[in-house]
Amino acid sequence: MCAPVTVRIGKRIGGLVETSLGDKGDFFYPKDDFVATAMVINDSKTLVSADEKERKKIFELFANPIQRGITETGPKGELLVDYLLKV
Repeated sequence: MCAPVTVRIGKRIGGLVETSLGDKGDFFYPKDDFVATAMVINDSKTLVSADEKERKKIFELFANPIQRGITETGPKGELLVDYLLKV
């Protein structure tokens, strides 16, 4: 489930709007003045629906779940990130 601002992000990583729910995927949640969009990733092993750049990054994190000092760029500039994803 995504807020309107995060639907774009969901699509970049391979998410598709689940149009069989609500009004073509949109519905009020958690209350009547908030809109949520149901999304699903049907191909989580291959991520064929994801943007190529995002797919490469995700598979790199699967292969190397501990990465330190990675520079990520977002809408507000650059950020130094340590990924510690190993459980």
